[in-house]
Amino acid sequence: MTIERSKRHSLRVSIAVVVGGAALSAASFLDWRPSPLPASIATTAPGAPRADCAAHPSVGQPHEPHEISTNEGLRVMVRTPLNYQSDRPYPLVVVFPPAQFDRFASERFYNLTTEATRRGMIVAYSDHRPLSMRAMALQADVAASVSARFCIDASKIAYFGHSDGGAMAEGIPGMVASALRPRAIVASAAGITKEDLVRGRCVPGVNVMIVHNRGDAKFPDFGRGTAAYWAQCAACRPLDLSAHIGDCQKFESCAGGTAVMYCGVDTIHEKWPGIEISALDFIESATKSPQPQ
Repeated sequence: MTIERSKRHSLRVSIAVVVGGAALSAASFLDWRPSPLPASIATTAPGAPRADCAAHPSVGQPHEPHEISTNEGLRVMVRTPLNYQSDRPYPLVVVFPPAQFDRFASERFYNLTTEATRRGMIVAYSDHRPLSMRAMALQADVAASVSARFCIDASKIAYFGHSDGGAMAEGIPGMVASALRPRAIVASAAGITKEDLVRGRCVPGVNVMIVHNRGDAKFPDFGRGTAAYWAQCAACRPLDLSAHIGDCQKFESCAGGTAVMYCGVDTIHEKWPGIEISALDFIESATKSPQPQ
């Protein structure tokens, strides 16, 4: 695969995926496994029992991380609500890691497990792979691999990530044809541009929350451009993002009630902006809305 250095000091590969490339001070995590975050009892009931889920094996102790691998050997840690029932379908949040983060460090970085499992979601954390089309294909298989082992509601899958992870969350739906389609995407500080996404395919009915540092020196204004792309994909009314100084703006009149939102933050690129509650609110709202046909 031919890889070349762009003028913005990011790597571009075949369909021009921009590599996040931010280490985010994760090197210390590589040889140290932090203790897992606590899972919660779900306060939201799962769906009705589903026949095809009845054969799913026991997942062991619900409070412990569940270790699985994709068909290509990518390691994934899955966290379930403490009262998980293997024959009932659950929403799934696939969390893609920042650069150099393994699945354990990623869980700590995003701080999602406790609140997501309280809301009745299953959360899957994968290991990082340096960005390339090969890595994108590997990460694209996470949702299907989790769905093969746990009872997942395919209409309630969300992709989530920061930096390299955000690039994966945005890039996979339109660039990997075999990937399960998410209902929602939350991407923070993503190293991917509107021009990159245009080279893929527009995936309808995806609700998207883009979060980007207004002064991000690594990927300046990337978030505004990708928000405009997703809004165009959803046939939303155009919105001028350049003059706004507030926090979040929502595009209006999107097709099928799809939600597209851009949020500006002031945290540096390497820091998680602490949006886990608002991000989970967005995912929950998106997956409860009627699904476009």
